[in-house]
Amino acid sequence: MNGPSLPIVRRLEAVGLRAWPSQHSKYDGAWLYRLSPTQDGRRINCVTPLDPGDDRDIEQRLSQAATQFHEASRPLIIRQTPLIPERLMASIEQDGWTSEGASVVQSCPLAKLDLSSANEQLPFKDIGRWSEQFTLIRQRNMDQAAPLAEAIAGIEADVGLFLMEADDGTPLATVMAVHDGDMVGLFEVAVATSAQRRGLAKSLVLSSLRWAKMRGAKTAWLQVEADNEPALGLYGSLGFTTVYPYRYWRAP
Repeated sequence: MNGPSLPIVRRLEAVGLRAWPSQHSKYDGAWLYRLSPTQDGRRINCVTPLDPGDDRDIEQRLSQAATQFHEASRPLIIRQTPLIPERLMASIEQDGWTSEGASVVQSCPLAKLDLSSANEQLPFKDIGRWSEQFTLIRQRNMDQAAPLAEAIAGIEADVGLFLMEADDGTPLATVMAVHDGDMVGLFEVAVATSAQRRGLAKSLVLSSLRWAKMRGAKTAWLQVEADNEPALGLYGSLGFTTVYPYRYWRAP
């Protein structure tokens, strides 16, 4: 079976990196170090290899990476995509690294979607309040709201924050759309437990895609955990299909 097109993988990885920037980043050849000491999340605290052919001095480079991540008080994590060198994967597996966070990248041409009936909703402007409402929906510690707002404020691409609230201000659903050229990425799709199975996620996703299409986006993409059946069902019903899988590996 043929694997995914590497140019397409490279493009999706590139827009993904821009859509959610880390606080610090640097390259070692084609290995991208991403570190965010004050923000949690594997995608902004990992090493992402971006060229299958860059497999020189693997043990030495892993040792150097471990030192840098230790100095930032972060565990060394490698992001595995179709762009990872085979020799690096062999070394990781041989040394007993732990696999976690199995996910897929999906995409959908916006021309396939009928967005004519989508609600014409303007993005939410208050990043701080949106982050607080998202944190409440996810039932996380409210201390995480400020770092999330900081991360969103650091995105250079055009960000659309979408929010549904009850009449009393209780948050019901959120979506974040990042419009970058002819691409739009969907993030932080969340629905409050009390509001599930009411079609709110689908409605808000369609509103965000309508907003992005009006700004010139032609293709939507997203990342979703491989075992999140409700989300996969939602995105599949909209026409999203898997482009490639990815996962993370944590050093022993």
